[in-house]
Amino acid sequence: MATGFATVKEVLSGDTLVLIGQPRNGPPPEIRMTLASLQAPRLGNNGKGGETKDEPFAWQAREFLREACVGKYVSFKVEYSVPSINRQFGAVCLTTESKENLCVMVARAGWAKVKKEPANENEKSGDLEEMIRVGDEAEQKGLGMFNTDPAAVAKAVRDVQYEPKDPKALLEKVKGKPQKAIVEYARDGGSFKVLLVDEMTYITFNLAGVQCPRLNSGDGAGAAEPFAREAKYFTEMRILNRGLNVVINGIDDRYGMFFGWVEHPAGDIGVELIKNGLARAVDWSMHFADMQRASRMRAAAQDAKNARLRIWKSYEAPKISGDKTFEGVVSEVVSGDTIVVRVGSALDCVESPWLCEERRVSLSSIRAPRMGVKSRDEPPQPCAEEARELLRSRIVGKRCKVSVEYERAPPEGATGLAANPRKFASVLVTLRKGLRNAAVMVVEEGLAEVMRHRADDERSQYYDDLVMAQEKAKDQGKGLHAEVPKEPSGSKPIDLASNKELAKAHLPQLQSKNGRGQLKGIVEYVHNGARLRVLVPAENVVLNLALAGVSAPQTARPARGGRPATEGEPWGQEATVYTKSLVLQREVTVDIETMDKGGTAIGQCILKKGNKSVNVAVELVQQGLAAVNEFSARFTPIGDELLREVAEARQKKLRMWENFDASAQEPANGAKAKEGAKEDGRKLPTMKVTVCEIASGNSFFVQNKSAATDAHIQTVTNAMKAAAAQHGTAAGTGLIEAKRNTSCLALFDDGSGPAWFRAKILSIRTEAGVQNVHIRYIDFGNEQTVKMDMLRPMPDNLLSIPAVAQECSLAFIKVPTLEKDYGQEAAMFLSDLVFGKEVTVQTHDKGENGQLLVTMLLPAAEGSDKEESVAELMLREGLGYVDANQVKYLKSAGDKKVAAGLREAQQHAHTSHLNLWRYGDPREEDEG
Repeated sequence: MATGFATVKEVLSGDTLVLIGQPRNGPPPEIRMTLASLQAPRLGNNGKGGETKDEPFAWQAREFLREACVGKYVSFKVEYSVPSINRQFGAVCLTTESKENLCVMVARAGWAKVKKEPANENEKSGDLEEMIRVGDEAEQKGLGMFNTDPAAVAKAVRDVQYEPKDPKALLEKVKGKPQKAIVEYARDGGSFKVLLVDEMTYITFNLAGVQCPRLNSGDGAGAAEPFAREAKYFTEMRILNRGLNVVINGIDDRYGMFFGWVEHPAGDIGVELIKNGLARAVDWSMHFADMQRASRMRAAAQDAKNARLRIWKSYEAPKISGDKTFEGVVSEVVSGDTIVVRVGSALDCVESPWLCEERRVSLSSIRAPRMGVKSRDEPPQPCAEEARELLRSRIVGKRCKVSVEYERAPPEGATGLAANPRKFASVLVTLRKGLRNAAVMVVEEGLAEVMRHRADDERSQYYDDLVMAQEKAKDQGKGLHAEVPKEPSGSKPIDLASNKELAKAHLPQLQSKNGRGQLKGIVEYVHNGARLRVLVPAENVVLNLALAGVSAPQTARPARGGRPATEGEPWGQEATVYTKSLVLQREVTVDIETMDKGGTAIGQCILKKGNKSVNVAVELVQQGLAAVNEFSARFTPIGDELLREVAEARQKKLRMWENFDASAQEPANGAKAKEGAKEDGRKLPTMKVTVCEIASGNSFFVQNKSAATDAHIQTVTNAMKAAAAQHGTAAGTGLIEAKRNTSCLALFDDGSGPAWFRAKILSIRTEAGVQNVHIRYIDFGNEQTVKMDMLRPMPDNLLSIPAVAQECSLAFIKVPTLEKDYGQEAAMFLSDLVFGKEVTVQTHDKGENGQLLVTMLLPAAEGSDKEESVAELMLREGLGYVDANQVKYLKSAGDKKVAAGLREAQQHAHTSHLNLWRYGDPREEDEG
C-alpha cells in the first residue's frame, strides 16, 4: 500500500480529503483519501439528480476537518481500497509534534461514526481500537453529530443556495464589503466557486482584471492552454479551501459571474499570478478593481513581460526607432492627442531653435475627437476644437519630458512629419505647479477617451491615472460625457487672408480698437520670419500680418500653380523657425497700422513673456534675423528702436550680417549707434558692504561700509533717541494716517527692549476691524507686520537721509522664490554664507524693481588667492541658474567674465544633477 508525505489540498467532507505531492516539471500528482473506518454525515449537493440537503452536522464535520488540516504537510498511508467504488481508505497524520491520526481526531470530536465491524477484516484502520474508544466517549457525551438536542439537530442542517436567486440584489447588498468566504473549487487560476459563509450562497467568482490560461476539461490534455495547469495549481495551493475574505465589486450581467478580489494576509493573489507570468492583466474586467490594485496589476504585467516569464516567454519588447526618452519644448498642438516637440536644451530651444529637431508625438492610450480635413471639407468632430484649444492654452511653449512607449507605422500617402512612424508617448509638461501629464489634462476635462487595449498591447505607463481621470469626467458630465454632447461651433472665422477686398473692408474696424487697432490674437501659422497668420477671436477673423518696418530672409518655395521654384535666402529658414518658436499658437497682441494692396495687415506683434512684453520685430532684428526697411520704419512707432538694434546687430555681425562690411556702410543710426555697439572695457565698480538682511535666495539688503554711511547711521541713531524721549517706547495712539509707501517711525524689539527705527509702509490690511500695517525697516531691510499704535510720524530732518540698507540681487542669475521648490534651501544657503558678514560687491546695474544687481565676493579660501563668488557657489549647488535674458547682450568685459564663471558653475550642477537639476532642466522658455 502507498505511503508518503503530502500536502492537504482540499477537504471534501468530514471524512474525505485530497492530498497533493511535490511538483516536478509541472503540477504534482494527487490522491483522494477517505479516512479509514469512519463515516461522516454526507453533504448535500446540486448534482444531475437534483438538489439534496445536508445530513445533520455534515457541514460542521467538514469544517472541523478543513480547519484542522487544509494546507498542512501530512504523512499518509493507504490501508485498504474498495475497487468497486474506486476509493482508497487510509490514515493521515499531522507532522506536528503530536503526530496525531486524523481518524482518531475526528472520532474523538464526534464528527463521524466509527465502523466497529468492518465488512471485511482487511477494511479497517490500524488505529481502530483507539477510534472505537474515543468514539464511544464522544457518543456518551453527545459531542458533534451525537448531539440529540432537537433544536441543535435542526440548526445543524444548512439552508444553502447553490446559486444566487437574485444576483443583482446580492451584489447590492455586499458590494465593496469584505465577505467571509471559502474557495470550494478552482475552475482555473482566476475563476472559482466560492461559498459566501454569512449568506450561505455559492457564487462563481472571478479575479477582476485577471485572465489566466484556460483549462477546457473533457477534451484531453492537449486542450489546455499553455501554463493553464500551472496557474490553477499556483492558486489552489494558496487559497483553495481556505477561509478568507472576498470583496465583490461587480457582476457580468450576461453570465451572472461576480468580479472582485481576494483579501489574503500574504498578498494579492491576482497580482502574484500576473507577476509570475501565469495571467494577463485585462481591461475588460479591470474596472471592477480599485485603482490602486489595477495599477499594481499593470506594473506586475510589465515586469513579467520584461522578464519573459511563462506566458510571456516569446514576448518581444516594442521596437521604437530613435530615442525612447527626450526633452524639449512643446512647439505646436496638432489636435487633442497629437503635439509637436522641439527637442533640445532650454538654452538651444530659446536662442537657436533652428538647430533643434521637431518630432511629432501622439499621447499614449487616449483618443481625442478628430479635427477634420479641410481639403475634403470634412468638419471637426464634437469637442475636437475644444480639446486642441485646451492643450494649446496650457502647454505650448512649455518644457516637457517625453517617454515613447510604442509606435505605429505611418498611413499610406502621409507627408512631412506625418510620414514618420507614429510615436505614442507620455508627455510630462513643466508648469508652475510642477509636472503635469498632458494626456490626463485632456481626459479629465472629458475631451478625450481612454483607449481599451488588448491584454498584450503596450499602453501608457500612466494608464490608471487616465482611467481615474475619465471616471471623474464621466461623473461630472464633462465634454464628451455630457448628456447632450456639444456640437461643433457653426460660426467659422472670416478668412481675410485669402480675400483682399474683404480684408480692406475690415481695416477701419480692426484699427478702431483701443484707438490704434490693438487686438488679442492667436498665431495660427508662420509664413516666414516676418509674416504671420493670426486668428482674432474678438472679431472672428483670420488675417495675414506683416511685421512693420522689417523684412526677413525668404525660405525656399516649391514650384506651384505655374510659378517656378525659388531657392531660399541665407538665414531664411532660421528666421522662420525662430519666429515660430516665439509666437506659433501663442496668445499675442497685434497692433494694426495699415494694410498693403494684397490685403495683408501691417503692424506690430507683441508677445508676453513672464513680466516682459516682447516686440517680435525688435526681437528678430536683435537676433540678426531681419533687416530694417528704413523708409517704412519711419511710419511705425518703433522705427527708432529698430534702427538702433539693426546698427548693433551689424556691428556684431550677427547671423545675416556675418559678411557685413562696416567700413563700407555706416550703421543706420550713425556714429552714436556704432559707438554704443563697442565692448565696454571699464572695470566693474567695487565696494565693501555688510549683509544685514536675507529676504530670499536672491533678495538681500546690505549696508555700505563708508564714512558717509557711518555719518548717516549716527544721525539716525541720535534722532531715534530723541523720538524715544518724545514718544516713549510703548504702543499708543498712532498719530499718522496709514498710506502705502509712507515713511514713518516704528517700534522694534531686538532683544534689548523696544526702540524706534525708520520704516516704510509696504501694505495695509484690515482684519476684524483692526488695521495692521506691513512695514520694512529701511536701515536694516527686515520686515514686520505691526498695529497702527506702533507707528509715529518721521521727523522732517530724517526724510532727506537715504535708507542705509540697499536692496540687492545677485546679477545674471535666477533663484527660486521662497514658495517654490528649493527656495527655502537657497535662502538658507545664502544666509549661511554672508548674513552679518562684511563682503565685497561688484555693482552692475539696476534691476526691473530698482534693486542693485551685484556680484558678491567672499574672501579667498585658504591656499587660494582668488575671491569666491557667492552666485557661483549657489549655482554649483544647483540652487539657481543663469538668467538667459540678462546675459544675452552683455557689453562690458567685466560683465562677460562674471557670466562665463556663472555658466561654468551651472554646468557643474547640471551634469551632477544637483537640487534644481535633479530631474532635468528646470528652466522654462516662457516664464509666463
